[in-house]
Order: sequence, then structure tokens, then C-alpha cells
Amino acid sequence: MAKLSHYDKRGKARMVDVTAKAVTQRAARAHAFVKMSPRVLAAVRKLKNPKGDPLEVARIAGISAAKRTSEWIPLCHPLPLTYIDVHPSVCKNGVEIRTQVTAAAQTGVEMEALVAAAAAALTVYDMCKALDKSIEIAELYLVEKTGGKSGIAEDGGDALLKVIDEPPDVILCDYKMPGLNGRQLFEKLRGREQTRHIPFLFMASRGDIEERLRPLIDGVEDFVAKPFLVKDLVRITKKVLDRIHLEKLQKRASRPGVIQGRLEEMSMTDLLQSLEMGQKSCRLVVRHDGEQGELFFASGQCRDAQIGGVEGDDAVYKVILWTAGEFEIDFNAASISSRTTTTRGTTGLLMEAMRLMDEASRDAVETP
Repeated sequence: MAKLSHYDKRGKARMVDVTAKAVTQRAARAHAFVKMSPRVLAAVRKLKNPKGDPLEVARIAGISAAKRTSEWIPLCHPLPLTYIDVHPSVCKNGVEIRTQVTAAAQTGVEMEALVAAAAAALTVYDMCKALDKSIEIAELYLVEKTGGKSGIAEDGGDALLKVIDEPPDVILCDYKMPGLNGRQLFEKLRGREQTRHIPFLFMASRGDIEERLRPLIDGVEDFVAKPFLVKDLVRITKKVLDRIHLEKLQKRASRPGVIQGRLEEMSMTDLLQSLEMGQKSCRLVVRHDGEQGELFFASGQCRDAQIGGVEGDDAVYKVILWTAGEFEIDFNAASISSRTTTTRGTTGLLMEAMRLMDEASRDAVETP
């Protein structure tokens, strides 16, 4: 079980001593959502709020609050923030707020990202409450934190202790490590109820994978053959993290079996890869700039797609280009469409879409 870091052995609150920690690049992203009625939302869209544009005021409020997080939260460290981004946007049923904070520091900036989101959400509430007292701050959560070295273990034994003390979302492990090797670490973690569910990625030589790992180990998320390119390692790991993110969204869903999100947080490519990797059957609805696309999946394979009068493979190629907008995944509506309009599997559609985009980019460069 993870320990409460802000209490000493006598149970007294304390500020964590980070003196011995190295200064590393830290980043965090947070999310907040302010739910409001269609009437208030329409006023916000038209910027006819009696107090002015709430989104711009909320953006400034979030930036200012992030800088003063240590004054908001008593035991937080004052940090030299290098970047703060607060992005409020009008979406279905309310205002979504996304924040990002970075710093070169000895401790993380997740509280700064959360405080920025909270302050922006409270500002939207304050700016709009004259129109409707039932406005609700419905969500506030951390999307991601990166940086630091707390998740890196020096050897297999250290990794085992770290995972037991604070279970991570995913484990990326070398097969050959001092102390416990990767396989021994995997087996010990799979033998514990609290850690057996954690996705596991192995880095090993092709020979070790085929002779010592793949035949003997079930339940490994993926194997990364050495030598490898860093971009390939990132791509494989990101697919797993995207699937985990999708599962977390599902747990937070306001309606059973329905996930909602924005393409700015999870791209179409990531969505399609995650649905394929999880072998999901569902309807995916995507909205962008006044257009709506519907894609139907069976066991992770896209079998039907339509955007207006465009359908099949061409509809998938079109929607993959959308980088902003809203998406909704409904696991209860997979059987609404019985058609099969696509000619390729999900991976094939993604690869062909990438090829077409590369071809279009080359043509644009060559055109005088």
C-alpha cells in the first residue's frame, strides 16, 4: 500500500524534503468541466454574458493561480514554472478546461496543473452564475504527469519494492537486470493480487524473446526486441497507455457503457489503435467543425464508417485527419449498424491513411 508522504512517523503533517532529488524536467496536464444549461451555454457562445467573456478571464485566472499554488496548498513547494497553458473551450453541455504546466524542478507539477484547472472552472462559474445558479463544476482530475526519476528502478529487487509500494499504470522492464531478472520480477508481481493486473512490457534480445520469454510467459502486453529505435519503443508504450486512458475514461463515464472525450486529448489514430488493441465492439461518433462521423467496430475491427455522403474506407481516411472536436464511444450501440462498408482491418486503414497523407505532403512540396 502506498504511504502518505506528507505525514511523519508520529502522524504530524510535514512538507516533503526534496533536497536530495535531482532537478529534472517535469510536466502535468489536468482537466475540469463546468456543466451548464443550454441557455447559459448559448450566452457564452455569443459572448453576451453580462460580465464579459468568461473563457478569457478564466484563462488568465488559471495561469495566475498556477503560479501561486504553494499559497493555495499549504504543503506544496514553491516551484519555478517554465510554462503554463490554460485552454477553456465551449463543448456539449458546458465548458471544458484543459491545463498544462511544466517546470525544471525537484518535484512534480501536478498540483499546479490541478490548481490552474480549478481556478479556471471557479472563474467560469463566477462569471456565469448571474444567469443560472445551478451551474455545476462536475469534473476535476489529473490527466497525466511526467518527469522525475521516481519510476526508474536500479535493479530487479528495487523495481519489486517500488511496484509493491506504489503500483504504476504500466511496467517497462528489461529482461536482463541485476538481482531479479525481468522474468522473475514478472512472476513475483503476477503472484500478488494487487499487482497481477498491471500491463507488462519486456525489452529483450530477439533470441531471449523467442527462447526464454514468449513460450513460457502468458499475459505480457508486448515484447520489444533489442536493438530498437526510441520512436518504436515510444509508439508501443503509447498504445498501451492510450488503452489504459480509455479504460479510465470508461470508469468515469456519466452513462453506463458510454465514453466521451475530445480529440485534442486523444487523437483519432490513438482511438482506433486502442479500440483494436482492446478488441472492442462499439459505435464511435466523432464531431468536428459541424460535421459528424460514425464508425462501427466489431472485436476491434472497423467494419462500417460514414460521414455525410462519404462511407467506407474513404470516410475513415477523412475522419483520421480531424485533430480537434468531440468523440463519443457507445459500447451499447455496436449492433445498430449491420453493414460492412470498409475493405480493410483497423490497422490496414490506419496504414493506408498514413500513406495517403505522406503522398499528399510530397505532392504539396513538389507543386511549384
